[in-house]
Formats: sequence, structure tokens, C-alpha cells
Amino acid sequence: INIIDATSIERSLYLTTQILELDYPVVIALNMADIMKRKGVTVDEEKLSAKVGVPVVTISALKKTGIDKLIDAVVGCKAKTNTGKPFSPQIDRAVETVQKDLTGSNRRFKAVKLLERDKLLAPVINAKVEEAAANLEKSEGMDTEQIFADARYRYIERVKTAAITVAPPKETTTDKLDKVFLNKWAALPIFAAI
Repeated sequence: INIIDATSIERSLYLTTQILELDYPVVIALNMADIMKRKGVTVDEEKLSAKVGVPVVTISALKKTGIDKLIDAVVGCKAKTNTGKPFSPQIDRAVETVQKDLTGSNRRFKAVKLLERDKLLAPVINAKVEEAAANLEKSEGMDTEQIFADARYRYIERVKTAAITVAPPKETTTDKLDKVFLNKWAALPIFAAI
């Protein structure tokens, strides 16, 4: 279960893109739905689910809403269903090239980390990985860590555009007072009067 703060979805989805590379079934729980609604944010669960390729459920842990729906989604998610693709075909080809030589579970995750030249995996970075990373860097014009981060953020922006709607904020009393007190013509006379 990937619990996402629904009030800051962009930040939370970055981790989600990494979790989706693991060989585990994933269900996304959008928490703090009550605050999300208060802020005028609407998330289309079906569109978000279609974009990221896993079930999405809106919950509120504080008000204990949506928990039963989350449990049903977890029980129904027995196989890996992740189909979201945050990378371009060119990046995917580089990942698949490295992934072919890996064994065990989470091969896609490991391939991405190898291409990023993760310090923890430095002992297993071989010439083939180095060549794939160098080719990717040459074609994209930046280092592989930036390439993957940039691809993730572009993907998140596409997901956000497709599935999330933000209502324009309502004008508060403070905003109304600011318009009067900070007006370029009225501000100085009001200041002098006070």
C-alpha cells in the first residue's frame, strides 16, 4: 500500500514512480481526502489509476472513510498490475538492455539504479552498464540521474494534468482587506490616517 498525501500529490508521486519499478503488486491510497476537498482539489480515481497502472483509492485516516474500499482493493490486487510507464522509449530501451543481464527480483528497479550509477551498486557496475549510461547521457545531454529525475517529473505532470483538478481559491476576508490597504492609491492615505 503506497499511502500518498493527497494535499501534495506531486511530491508523493515521485516515490510512487520508484515503487512501481519493484516486483510487487501496489495499491495507492490517497490519504487526507477531507483536506483535499476543503482545498478544492478533485482527483479522478479512475483516470489516475489508468495513468499509473495500479488501483487508486481515496481515504481519510482521520475520519476513517474509504478504509473498507482500500481493504477490498488490496485483497483484489494479487498479481503485479503496474503498467504505468514514466520513461520515454529510449530510456526504456537502456533500462531493458541492463535488465537482461540481471537475475532475481526487482530487476527493473536495479537496472535503473545501475544506470543512475547509485553508489551502493558501484561494485556491480560493469562495462555494459557504463556503455548504456554513456549512450543515454550523450543522447539526452545530461547525466543519467538527471535524466531519470526529469523523466519522472514530466510523467508526474502528465498524470496530474489528466487526473487532478484544482478549483480556484476562494477570496478570504484577508484578501479583500489587502486589496484596500495595499492599493497603490489608497495605501498611503490610509497609512497616514492610521
